[in-house]
Amino acid sequence: MLRTYMKRGALPDAPTRKALPESVQKWLKQWRRFQLRDGMLCREVMDARTHEIYFQILCPTERRKEVWQRYHEAAAHAGVEKTLSRIRRFFYWPCMEGEVQEFQLGCAVCSLRNREAPRAPLHPIKVSYPLEVVALDFLTLGRPTDRYQNILVMTDLFTHYAWAVPTKDQTAQTAVHALWAHVIQTFGCPAGNGGVERLNQTLLHMLRTLEAEKQQRWPEFLPELLQAYNNTVHGATGYAPSYLMFGRHLRQPVDVNLGVDPEPLCHDLKGWVRDHYQKLSFAYEMTRKNKNSAATQNKRVYDKRAQALPLVPGERVWVKDRDRQGQGKLHPGWSPEPHVVLERVGDTGVVYRVRPEKGGREKVLHRNALKLCITPATDNYSPAPEDNQEVQTLVEPPFYCVVPNVPALQDGLPDLRRSTRSNFGQPPARYRL
Repeated sequence: MLRTYMKRGALPDAPTRKALPESVQKWLKQWRRFQLRDGMLCREVMDARTHEIYFQILCPTERRKEVWQRYHEAAAHAGVEKTLSRIRRFFYWPCMEGEVQEFQLGCAVCSLRNREAPRAPLHPIKVSYPLEVVALDFLTLGRPTDRYQNILVMTDLFTHYAWAVPTKDQTAQTAVHALWAHVIQTFGCPAGNGGVERLNQTLLHMLRTLEAEKQQRWPEFLPELLQAYNNTVHGATGYAPSYLMFGRHLRQPVDVNLGVDPEPLCHDLKGWVRDHYQKLSFAYEMTRKNKNSAATQNKRVYDKRAQALPLVPGERVWVKDRDRQGQGKLHPGWSPEPHVVLERVGDTGVVYRVRPEKGGREKVLHRNALKLCITPATDNYSPAPEDNQEVQTLVEPPFYCVVPNVPALQDGLPDLRRSTRSNFGQPPARYRL
């Protein structure tokens, strides 16, 4: 149609233009720039930076995605702006930027390559007494010449009392042995969880304060650093972790060296129990208030950047892959095998049970370890697992809730579907600024 008008050398009259499709009307707004060059419709433009005149080929609708794909792949899957700048050099169509953005969202290579994980709303772990939940994680110092390459860091989430154990590896057997020797034998068996990132950073900072010679023998000084940490007031509770754990301020070597010794309090057994109970009851109540206030503030700040949409059964997702398999920093960060959401687990709304699309072992993962899959669905679906099929429960950090033991689905794999939300790619309304 545009070619016909160009050959005539004149635009249609106003009533005819109004009756034309909206897409054609958008083309006609650029009428004065159109030219026929070697039998091709082109648009004359001037580069604002170089003042160079060049001509853009008017790209028909059916060829736009092909043009984008070729330039996008030639640019090593560059971002929207870089890909668009290369396309604009030789091609033009109305609303180019919006369409290129849609094409980019559908690029599986770019989506898998982007290591940035979606952020679900924060659900802080609620604890109300000492040793209810102990968080643990391995901290790697990255010093290949050291005998001990790692530190198993453990902390009680209520008192923030910490333990740190040098280890030669990060195996489950090593973690269980250290947990048994340093926590369970003395205090009993608490519930387990992840989330000791702040303690890791604090411990690294304390290790950096050692002199260079002492850093070569850091395992010898680790207990001293832990003692300093446990006897210093923690910002989240307002109390020293050792006070909340044992109900008294522990005497430190520096206290003895400086001759500052608190006056001993003499009690009979009943008097000591009564005094101990009163002090800890007051301290625990204040700790709960302080922790709740800190958790509310942390959630408010964290949720401002929470953009991960809730998932529904049948939705296809990619799963975060932490096994780099020798690829190092070239590893994309996500497994290319699509998974299917089976159900939501628990009442937090951020934990899901998923299974590989082609069949396999189920996993229970946090929303932050799942990304919406944009590749076309396959038609070869495997049958539902048998009743005795093993269900693998993987807890990917960050993990903000305890996963209950929910039985596997018995009705088979739900029908696969792709998301048809109108707000795709946007945070839920309650999280928008």
